[in-house]
Amino acid sequence: MSALLKARPSLSSQYQANLGIYSNLEARLSSALNCPLLLEHSGANIYRVMTRVKTLESFLSKIQRRGFPEDQVFQVMTDIVGARIICMFPEDLEKIHLYLTECGSFIFEGVPKVYLWDDLPWVKSDEFYVTRKSTGYGSIHYLARLSPALVGPNSELGKIVFEIQVRTLMQEAWAALEHAIGYKHDIPERIRGYFDSSAELLGVLDKAFQRLKAQSDKLEGELNEENSITPERLTLFSLKGFIRRRFHDNLPGTQLAPLLEEYRLQKLNLAELVRITNSRDYLNLVDELCRDLLKRPAATCDFLHWVCTFRRATNLEEGRRFIEDRIRGTREFQECHTLDLIISVLRQLGDKELTTRLQMALTVRLAGRQLMILFGPGKETAAEYVKEHSGRLVEVSRMIFGPINQVTVQVQGK
Repeated sequence: MSALLKARPSLSSQYQANLGIYSNLEARLSSALNCPLLLEHSGANIYRVMTRVKTLESFLSKIQRRGFPEDQVFQVMTDIVGARIICMFPEDLEKIHLYLTECGSFIFEGVPKVYLWDDLPWVKSDEFYVTRKSTGYGSIHYLARLSPALVGPNSELGKIVFEIQVRTLMQEAWAALEHAIGYKHDIPERIRGYFDSSAELLGVLDKAFQRLKAQSDKLEGELNEENSITPERLTLFSLKGFIRRRFHDNLPGTQLAPLLEEYRLQKLNLAELVRITNSRDYLNLVDELCRDLLKRPAATCDFLHWVCTFRRATNLEEGRRFIEDRIRGTREFQECHTLDLIISVLRQLGDKELTTRLQMALTVRLAGRQLMILFGPGKETAAEYVKEHSGRLVEVSRMIFGPINQVTVQVQGK
């Protein structure tokens, strides 16, 4: 290690200077992958998700091993930050691929590189770079950056390329053994045959476990059919497919995650979702309430959001009452009716003067934890009175909206 440091002191210094942003990127990457959308709602059987920042020793060692030009190291080394997703069965590889490419968290650089053990029918040569390693290594490698939807349009984190590796548990076992034995010693070519044999044996196990999984699923399906159970589990992909067919829309994964969690908790399956969203009464009800309470027509997410609430009702009027109560508790409703809600509470508290002055405002709106009040020209006296009683407004606002820390009062043009 000390020899490597002495040989490349400038690269070591650059690495140390960048370590903070690498660590931040690794934390965001870990958060994006260790999430319910992938772990619970992708349909894949995930064994483990790991992320890491390459150590300084590993960083310098790779430069020496690969012979990277020193002035291009940080451009050509794309795995300084990396992640690995390990799944249980070969069929999970496709589900993870669909998640990564459709979740909206990543922007990919080039096509994924697939190191095959066996042919995968869903891997097409025009969408993947397919190759085989003489050592028998098996994995799928993606080069990506965090999307602006995740980190914002101008974030430094979104400019750094990282690597995501996806492999089965058997492929991980082989890679771990190969790394422990092959990377630490200069293995003669004649011994490499043992690695090939090991890869073949683990590949056979991969197929055997996949067949066991298929037989287990078939048996479970037969038992459910005998007991008139229809376990139509909603996954990220079945929900996205349904939304495309039913609403001709494509919602990002960040909007679908809370929906899938609510559907799971309420034990809502695909058949029930289809039934309710095909109901003209339900669709008209949601659109009417959105127009009345939120001052806008209903969007796709509204029709999906209130399904579980509507399902609890025994009739249409009860469904209306349930959904209306829920809408009135949303932040969007509070932002749409900020002034009306504050005036209502002030009247209940008997504060007539503050009520009268506040009603003179042009706009009263929520902005994070602030209440923003704008008066028109000529309303300076009312504005001054409201400003003097801003403490009272903070108390009232907290009763309605939760944590409000500040009231800002302005007069237009001043």
